[in-house]
Formats: sequence, C-alpha cells, structure tokens
Amino acid sequence: MTRYVTGTSILLVSFAGLAAQELKAQPAKGPFPAWDELEKRAAAIRPAPDEVRWQRLPWVVEPNEAIALAKAEHRPIFFWAAGGRGRDGLPLERC
Repeated sequence: MTRYVTGTSILLVSFAGLAAQELKAQPAKGPFPAWDELEKRAAAIRPAPDEVRWQRLPWVVEPNEAIALAKAEHRPIFFWAAGGRGRDGLPLERC
C-alpha cells in the first residue's frame, strides 16, 4: 500500500508540475480546457500497454476458489496479504 500511495503521490505531483508549465505557456481561454487539450495532456502521462500487463491477470480473492483453480490447473498459488484495519477499526495483526 505504501508503494502504491507513494507512486500515486509522485504521479500527481508530476502531473501538477506539467499542467502548471503548460498553463504558464498558454494564455487562459476560459475556466476549463477543451476536451481535446485534456486528452493531449493525459496522453503524455498515460502508461504504455506493456507497462500495465499485470492488470490483465485473473486475480482470485476467494481462498477456496483459488485453491480449487490452482489444483485444476496444476499451478502454484501466490498469496499476498497486508496489514490494515479490520471492520471494527482496530489494527489487524501483522502477517
């Protein structure tokens, strides 16, 4: 979670810096940029398809379903767990 939050923060700060540079370079045309301009800005920071291949992985979050699928396909299970807060708001035990 820390890595995700840090990466997102860096991305947002980077995007804010790029947007500020472009705003300084162009005179203000109105309260909001045109849709085409927003698409152009987004294309500059959008990840390439090969950078997000992990998003196409079929993650299974139900343990019993994952075990049955792994047995059927003769594959290992990758179990990832992280601490956090439970439903009662108390910290969960470390994994």
